[in-house]
Amino acid sequence: ATITEGATTTDIAVQTTQVVIDWVPDDTAVGGGNIDFQPVNTTATFTDGGVVDGIGYFAVLNRIIPVDPTRMVELNGTITSLVGSNVGGTIFFYSPGGILIGSSAVINVGSLGLTANDPRVNGGEFINAFNQVEFQQATQAGATVTTAAGSSIFTGGNSALGFASYFAMVAPVVQHGGNSFSNTAAAMISADAALITFSPDGLFDIQVTSGTSGTGKTLSVSGNLNTELGGYTYLAAVPKNDAITMAITAGAEVGFDVAQNATAIDASTVILGAGSIISDGNVIEVISPASGSGTVDVEIGAANIAGTTTIWGTGSLKVTGGA
Repeated sequence: ATITEGATTTDIAVQTTQVVIDWVPDDTAVGGGNIDFQPVNTTATFTDGGVVDGIGYFAVLNRIIPVDPTRMVELNGTITSLVGSNVGGTIFFYSPGGILIGSSAVINVGSLGLTANDPRVNGGEFINAFNQVEFQQATQAGATVTTAAGSSIFTGGNSALGFASYFAMVAPVVQHGGNSFSNTAAAMISADAALITFSPDGLFDIQVTSGTSGTGKTLSVSGNLNTELGGYTYLAAVPKNDAITMAITAGAEVGFDVAQNATAIDASTVILGAGSIISDGNVIEVISPASGSGTVDVEIGAANIAGTTTIWGTGSLKVTGGA
């Protein structure tokens, strides 16, 4: 890739099908709170350079490695990826201390991955021939990926090229408070390590290989997590030896905004897998081999959940407030 930096702009022209970029923040302090890696009123734009693979599709893994790996990085500006003049491409961001998508952030890309688990790179590629990403063991216990209220995330366009358009968050602790929409699927995974197959049809395989080092509410949705009609939403959390909770809180929206003339064939699918395996888009009703002795409770408040919903867990289920 060719990277061109201006005062408030960063342009990345991608010239191979997949590229891994290692970024080192200017803030090199040890301790001192979050790192403002992408400030407010700045833009980062990924483009295909017009030469990638004959169709313009590309995938970029941005590895943001602070000098102090325990510090969370913040993205507070605008991020766009384009295939020609259309939204497309797959953009991942990884940082070991976690990632915060700030309230002013606007992200408009083909697909998006946010993670505190370093994706394995093999031969220069982090997405293999089977559309799989291996999220390796988190190095910082309880590292968190968060989208703040007010943030806006749109993932679409890849599906027109035959690739999944998805939004994925993978970390020991996952908190979604922003607004998001995906053409195909959304996946929120609370785990220390996982292998995910991002199938173009949205029927994902999610295999957690190490339960979360987080405690308490390790997966929570308080914002809008919406997909296209017929899309898929996956919420998965696997414990180690502490009881954890998966929570959809009051005011959250999960699934899609119900269309006035939607039919059964349009219906979205919502899967809550609390301590289980997800295969081909469905919960496998067995305890994940990565689970320790801990259990997973599911709490659903006065939220709007649209679509056929399956909940399977190893702890309690509490539904309140007209969910």
